[in-house]
Amino acid sequence: MEAIPLLFPTPNGHNNGSGFLVFAAGRHWLATAAHLAHLLKQPHKNWQAWPQFVQVSGVEIPLFHQLSPRFAYLDAGATIADLLMLPLPQPLPGYTIFDTALAVLPTGEQVTAFGYVRLGSTLSNQLTVEGTILGIKGELVLSSAIPPEGFSGGPLVTSGGRLVGLNIGVEEGVGVSVGLGPIARAVACFQGP
Repeated sequence: MEAIPLLFPTPNGHNNGSGFLVFAAGRHWLATAAHLAHLLKQPHKNWQAWPQFVQVSGVEIPLFHQLSPRFAYLDAGATIADLLMLPLPQPLPGYTIFDTALAVLPTGEQVTAFGYVRLGSTLSNQLTVEGTILGIKGELVLSSAIPPEGFSGGPLVTSGGRLVGLNIGVEEGVGVSVGLGPIARAVACFQGP
């Protein structure tokens, strides 16, 4: 499986989304979108307002040690980039482990977005949306693969199985994913446990 279903506790229940595994900087990481933790388009660093854990396959993985994040992120002043990289002591069995090798992304290349959507009180099986690369905007990958709600945090992958980004949403009818550069930078500067 390419995507991992995630649940973040909220005051009104749970917020669902997706994640995936990468191997980078000598470690295994759970990658996901930071906005899933509190449903804000621009995630913030008010750690006390964040949930204390993310639930993965029924297991609670802590996001903080005391008030310090256990995850890698990219600092943007009062906010952070929409990217959360949580180190894992070992990979989760049954899921694809992607690498973060950067490559040229030609416009028109076929891609697939992977993720999970909420069906009432449960999550769907892994779903996919196919499309093509439309272009690059800064460090964002734009595609015609329009991910539905719940795909945030899931992987965007080429037809050859190469990771190209982390789904974060849709803007003006275009699928938007964080590219691999920010993922590599976040894990390279991680100083947590």
